[in-house]
Amino acid sequence: MTELQQASLPKTWRGNCRAIFVSDIHLGSKGCQAEALLDFLRHYEAEYLYLVGDIIDFWALKRRWYWPVAHSTVIQKVLRQARAGVRVTYVQGNHDPVLGLLDSFLEGDEHRLAVGEIRIVPDCVHQTADGHRLWITHGDQFDLSMHYARWLTHLGDRGYSLLLTLNRWHQRLNRLLGIRSHWSLSAFIKHRIKRAVQFISQY
Repeated sequence: MTELQQASLPKTWRGNCRAIFVSDIHLGSKGCQAEALLDFLRHYEAEYLYLVGDIIDFWALKRRWYWPVAHSTVIQKVLRQARAGVRVTYVQGNHDPVLGLLDSFLEGDEHRLAVGEIRIVPDCVHQTADGHRLWITHGDQFDLSMHYARWLTHLGDRGYSLLLTLNRWHQRLNRLLGIRSHWSLSAFIKHRIKRAVQFISQY
């Protein structure tokens, strides 16, 4: 979501779908685009809402507290949807380990952990309208750096935060110059680093 571009849909437009999957919002970080997510949630309604990890960035909050009004509005919006009957499931990610710690106390419990009407799980299965079963997981267990170079992951997280700051200045400069581009410096470098780690881990 940190790379999500602002939507340009009419305010009166509404779309309906059975399930929405959202991940890597990173509320609590300066790179979070909470306004874009709010715009999306205002335009779409679903029976199921899956928050697939790293919705709240506890790593960033631990380094420096950053929580603008828009981030609280996102939480309130999701809670309102849950109270209105949307089945909201929060799948844990690697930046929200506090939720995983809480859930560990309920391991084996059929209902797992719930905050209000929101269910919190390490992973889950979603059944589509045509009967297909989808395994829903954040995917950090497939990231080799999380298993073999956790120090690199934390170092990379700090570097990525810096890149997001540079990326915001890059986008502002583009707007001043009248350049329309969705290319992201932070996404480009992050992808290259992950490919390098995967290559090195093969040897």
